[in-house]
Amino acid sequence: MSDQPREESAQRRVVLEVPKAHVKTVKSALEKFGQLDRTRRIAPGTKRDSIAAIPGAPGKQQLDARDDIHSDLLQDSIATSTPGTLPEDAAATSQFPVLKFDPGSGQYVDPAVLRQEDQRIIAVEDPSATPQFPTLKFDPVSGQYADPAVLQRKDQSIEAVKDPSAPVQFPALKFDPISGQYVDPVVLQQEDQSIDVPVLKFDPVSGQYVDPAVLRQEDQSIEAAEEHCMRIPTTIPYALDGHIKDDTSQNRQEDELKSKVLKKLALGYLFNDISISHQVIPIDSLDPTLHKNPLQRALKEALEALPQSILMSRGLTVEGLVSSFPDSYSVYRPMLLLPHNAFASDAWNNFMSAHAANSDSLRPVWQRIAEAVGATHIAVNSPIPLQTSTKTAAAQDQIESQAQENFLRSPVNLAPIYGDFGPLPTPQTLSSPNEADFKNALWVTTIQNGIHQTWAPLYTMFSRGNVSEKTRLLTLPSVTMDFDVPSAAVDLYAGIGYFAFSYKKGGAGRKNGIEKILCWELNPWSVEGLRRGAEMNRWTCRIWGKNEMPVSQVDWETWRRELEKRGDDEDFWIFQMSNEFAGGLIQHLTTPEPPLVLPIRHVNLGLLPSSTRSWRTAMRVLDIECGGWIHAHENVGVQDIESRSRELEDTFQGLLEERGGKRLEKDGGKCVKLEHVERVKMYAPGVVHCVFDVYVPGAS
Repeated sequence: MSDQPREESAQRRVVLEVPKAHVKTVKSALEKFGQLDRTRRIAPGTKRDSIAAIPGAPGKQQLDARDDIHSDLLQDSIATSTPGTLPEDAAATSQFPVLKFDPGSGQYVDPAVLRQEDQRIIAVEDPSATPQFPTLKFDPVSGQYADPAVLQRKDQSIEAVKDPSAPVQFPALKFDPISGQYVDPVVLQQEDQSIDVPVLKFDPVSGQYVDPAVLRQEDQSIEAAEEHCMRIPTTIPYALDGHIKDDTSQNRQEDELKSKVLKKLALGYLFNDISISHQVIPIDSLDPTLHKNPLQRALKEALEALPQSILMSRGLTVEGLVSSFPDSYSVYRPMLLLPHNAFASDAWNNFMSAHAANSDSLRPVWQRIAEAVGATHIAVNSPIPLQTSTKTAAAQDQIESQAQENFLRSPVNLAPIYGDFGPLPTPQTLSSPNEADFKNALWVTTIQNGIHQTWAPLYTMFSRGNVSEKTRLLTLPSVTMDFDVPSAAVDLYAGIGYFAFSYKKGGAGRKNGIEKILCWELNPWSVEGLRRGAEMNRWTCRIWGKNEMPVSQVDWETWRRELEKRGDDEDFWIFQMSNEFAGGLIQHLTTPEPPLVLPIRHVNLGLLPSSTRSWRTAMRVLDIECGGWIHAHENVGVQDIESRSRELEDTFQGLLEERGGKRLEKDGGKCVKLEHVERVKMYAPGVVHCVFDVYVPGAS
């Protein structure tokens, strides 16, 4: 009865304990169905089912017991400690002493008891104390061990045997209180050294004394599980049968609830990876008007300002729409970019079926949330497709629809819903834009690590998640080091300068750092973004189109003379063409002497899902006399990273040998070494975007 008021003033909600690899997937699913509790944070937690599955680790019920006991011990220690302080080790206040093995009894006993017994034994051994057991000495006359006092009373013939200069054939025995017999002291000493029994420690979970090493292994197993688990709060009621007979019944009901929840979220395949628990939420904290996110606050205000009939006619509520709207978004001035699942929930599907996103009825809503985040345009993002259609609304009647690989990585699924983004893309503007097309398009900007980047969102992709790799390049020792001579870097998939800018800034200010970046990029819109971005960062660049490149040997010689005449002052050389021409171009720039390009020490291959096509080109442009690094981007299964690493080493070793580089060393090792694998971000469940840093040593 005492718990009733607390239950009435609180609500139990489901908490999903999810491995870190699946957090993004689970969060997106909860957002889609409007069941993510945005009033509470996603926090690290203990995935108890996964801990119980670890060999030797305690089970779920034992973990609960351990938490409860630890809490009780902590409270006891607080009660007995100095006011205002906490003990450093709560477990030190335990009522259970650490046991020590007693070889005398063959049992683990309280050390205090052992000390008392030891003191008695010491008293017996103490020469100043009255011994209860005299040390015997061998009597050669009787052939037995006897009390030395008795021997002293015998005749002088015995004294010869006691001569200290004579060899002792029989050692003096010492009384062993453990065995109750006189034994050779050497044997006692050997027995003492052979005893190597660990000190036991009381485990409140099992209620037994156990080897501390075992406890440490269990703790490490728990820490490993905690390290990879996050608690995701939901708005789903934690409703179990009130008549739970035992733990088995509760576990069965929790499994049934978990199965039901995951099935609704279309996450049934993660049943064995996700655990379920609950949290008690006070009713007074469930105020639906509380929204810390400025976008959600603005959305709520804007929806409340709409005529009530708009929502009521669809059976919808303001709170239902707001709670199922994602809380994540990006602002790239002047554009607000909403995630791809912005309208994926049932509530928004219902609403949008009657009111299109770009309809006049919703225009006030978008205007309000754009103002709240300081934007003037809004678009909904979608993943960059590997396949795209050349068929667009503007050219539907003129061009036959056909699928082709999206080499340009154009964001054809980005959907503008508010603001003027300029003319929609056409096949002509996508592949061959003119100055007017560039001028009429919307350009957005961002600053990462102090580097400006700009792009046209209808024509060029931008990945915010790559910022960790951009940051790594800025401080990578092989980028920031001083070489023996100034060097250059090559980016075979430059885009708008995602990584090329980091090479330039990271190598700046060095005596012999990276001075020039050679970039290859097919998308003319990305090339324009690269040019504009370089200008924003006060870097210079020069652009060559495919049609501007020499064809004959005479043309190449003329081109070289022109480059020699005008000098080499630009920070970026940009080649708007396929990187399949990079190897031949670099060869013309480096031969004959003198070379017109600095030694290339870094080659970046930033293409997903795989940069395999350009591996041979990367090795061809790298200066193998000086040596350098190739940074290959790949999407790899988490379980396949090690095997993929070996494959890269072997492949690049073979490519080096094709160029006449070093052969395998005498000990069977490779010259090419994989120095590091950087896990940039999760690309999909079980798939991670990795960067493989491959080092190729110089010939010298």
